[in-house]
Amino acid sequence: MSDEVFREYVRGSAFSLTLSKRMIGVLLYLCDKGPEDERLNLAPYQALHRRGLVDFKEGQGYSPTIAGMKVADLLKIAGF
Repeated sequence: MSDEVFREYVRGSAFSLTLSKRMIGVLLYLCDKGPEDERLNLAPYQALHRRGLVDFKEGQGYSPTIAGMKVADLLKIAGF
């Protein structure tokens, strides 16, 4: 499902993937590539979900999509 969301996000108009430092931290945490985000704020999770980088399942919470894992790999290469 979220891979479709990512495709729609990319093909919607001009493609630009902008992530805040909080979103980067959350994505890396969800991909087991960074420390846990200790702030109880759903906004970065929801923003990643809108971009198709994480998926949400009731009772299971958020998990990275394939696109999210690839972006996390690029972030690690960039030094995050």
